[in-house]
Amino acid sequence: MKYTLVNPSKSKGFSHSNVFTIKVKCKIDDCLNLTFGTLDKCALHCEKGDYRTDWYNGLLSEFTNLLNSYILSYFKDDYYSYKGLNHHANQLVYELKAYLNTSRDLHLSTVIERFFCEIDIVFSGIRFPTRDSRDSFDYFKTLKMFKGIHFINCVFYLDDLNIREISFFFESCYFASDFSIKPVTLLDSVTDSLFSECTFNGKTQVIPNEDNNFVESTLFSGCVFNDDLTICDMSIRADIFDCEEDSKGRIPNLIILSSVFESSLKLNSMHINKLFIEDTEFESKFEIKSSVIKNLDFRNSNVGKVFDSFESKFEKSYFYKSIFNGFAVFEEVTFGVVGKDTEEYQAKFIYTTFMSFSNFRRTNFLSGLDFENSNLKEQPNFLKTKINPINTNRETFRIIKNSFDDVGNRLEANRFFVEEMSAYKKELNDGGDKWDRLIYRANEEISDFGRSYIKPSILLFLSLVIYTSLLSIHKSFFESYDYLLHPWFDCLSIQVNEAAKNFLPFSRFLENSSGIEFISLLFYIWFGILIWQIVVAVKRHTQR
Repeated sequence: MKYTLVNPSKSKGFSHSNVFTIKVKCKIDDCLNLTFGTLDKCALHCEKGDYRTDWYNGLLSEFTNLLNSYILSYFKDDYYSYKGLNHHANQLVYELKAYLNTSRDLHLSTVIERFFCEIDIVFSGIRFPTRDSRDSFDYFKTLKMFKGIHFINCVFYLDDLNIREISFFFESCYFASDFSIKPVTLLDSVTDSLFSECTFNGKTQVIPNEDNNFVESTLFSGCVFNDDLTICDMSIRADIFDCEEDSKGRIPNLIILSSVFESSLKLNSMHINKLFIEDTEFESKFEIKSSVIKNLDFRNSNVGKVFDSFESKFEKSYFYKSIFNGFAVFEEVTFGVVGKDTEEYQAKFIYTTFMSFSNFRRTNFLSGLDFENSNLKEQPNFLKTKINPINTNRETFRIIKNSFDDVGNRLEANRFFVEEMSAYKKELNDGGDKWDRLIYRANEEISDFGRSYIKPSILLFLSLVIYTSLLSIHKSFFESYDYLLHPWFDCLSIQVNEAAKNFLPFSRFLENSSGIEFISLLFYIWFGILIWQIVVAVKRHTQR
């Protein structure tokens, strides 16, 4: 191991003139550079800080010097393997070997421009600090000379890597802070994605540069996002995510603004805390299958072809002023949360237009549904759908009921008719006419708005028992006592009984009920109501 005594008073970043630092070889394997300052690694591999600190302690200039040495060493060790040197390779290799052996004060740009301007380079395990283009030692001036750059296991402290006319590929890299991705060309790689197995620790945004807003290749494959991912003002011509590699991936918040997706967007088998989409056009297919999204906010956006959210879960969902031009699939989707019956968790489709068929089959709305202001060109399919009525309005149930009526599914239509009536009863309780409230309350208590034929059947049986008992008591009463209990009661009973005899539909049934005609009339009317409720309930369960 090589040790070097350095007088700190003559070195950048050290102010105590009486202390000597022993510099040793960098602890990174195969690195021959000396450590930087008091650290145990060289300027290429050590931790970086903010720009101001790294500039003042001389780390930025030292980093650039070592990066240039790394590049020269890379060329010197690997120039025999380059395939981009065309058919004059042998001559160029000979010239380069002589050049490297004889030029003591070698200028890096001369070598790159002379021999390797059409060559791809690989940087492995290097930590790239923040930089400023005004610095004479800005390492971007060197990077711009290459045709393509492959980063492996590198760490980036800078906020963007916007170098035009260069192809990039990032493999197993770490982005320590907020990072902006701007349109670049993808270097040929195994995964066909710009970032493979990378980790983004800060907020990540995909935004245009001054003259280009196109994404031409897949961006992410097996990447980890520890903070928000934002896509803004972009025209997407390739998949954002590699679906096979990003299955079961997690994104805290995915925000898509004012963009156009010419290619399909697939967010399958992912966990996303919040998915916010606004002012965006999806010209192709949009998939969110088997995903878990806590908060889905879809505003002023249109889907040109199929929208497929099969078997996904949305705790909070809000669709506003959006258009689904193609087939919209919400089959076996779970909306809301069990026990969360507040409006916050209600699935809302506000001024949402479905230009084609929409499928809500076997969907579960745990916290209710607001479908009142949706626009439908074709009737939706809500077969075997479960909707929490606590937070669902009457118009929503009416739309669903009519969708079944139009296709001849009377049984399902009757089921949602009952829900519609129940919702209407709630509206009446909030300020409707008292007689209407009485009628709807009685209808619900007797047969659940025609849903149950058991309840009216039981009531009919009990009423028959009571009426038979009254007849028996009345007959016994006349045999043992004088009928006249009180003059006014005698007068009233005679009048109401005579009136009952004149009620033609039931008059012939009252001939054997002398003295109790009026009470018998009331029971016969009650029997008729119960029989009608039973018939209606049976028809709603059996009719085609």
